[in-house]
Amino acid sequence: MGKLKIISVAILSMPFIVSCDEDVDNSITGEYNFKIVNGTSHKCEIEYHPFYKENDLKKNLISAGDSVVFHGDGGTGRNLENPFSDHQVYLIFDDTLKYSCWGNSGHAMLAATSNYQATLVEEGHTDFRYVITEEDYEYAKAHPYKGE
Repeated sequence: MGKLKIISVAILSMPFIVSCDEDVDNSITGEYNFKIVNGTSHKCEIEYHPFYKENDLKKNLISAGDSVVFHGDGGTGRNLENPFSDHQVYLIFDDTLKYSCWGNSGHAMLAATSNYQATLVEEGHTDFRYVITEEDYEYAKAHPYKGE
C-alpha cells in the first residue's frame, strides 16, 4: 500500500513539475530574427512608425515570394516584442490596398508576436516567422484602412 501511495503522489505531481520546466524552457533569450515572408502573388509593403510619431515613417517592400528579416539582440522573456510592438503598422498590397494591422481587433497579422511561428535555432538564437497569405490579402480587401 505504501508503494501505491508514492506512485499516486508522483503521478499527481507530474503536471506541476512539467509546467515549471516548460515556463523556463519557453522563455526567449539572446539573439532573435523576425522574418516576414510574402506568400502572396501581390507586392507587399510594410509601413510603420512609432505611435504618435508619424514623421518617423519607415517602409519595407517585399516582392511576391520574397522576405524581410528584422534582427534583434539581447531579448529576453516569454512576451518578447516584435519589431512593430510599439509602432502603428500598415500592410499595403499592390500600392493600393492599405490595411491597419493594429486597427483590426483580432487580426493584427504581423503586428502581434503571437502570430509568428517561433523556432529555436540554437541555444541563444530564436527565429520568428510570419507568412503573409492570400487569406490575409482577402481579409485586408474586406477590411481596408480608410483613415482616421
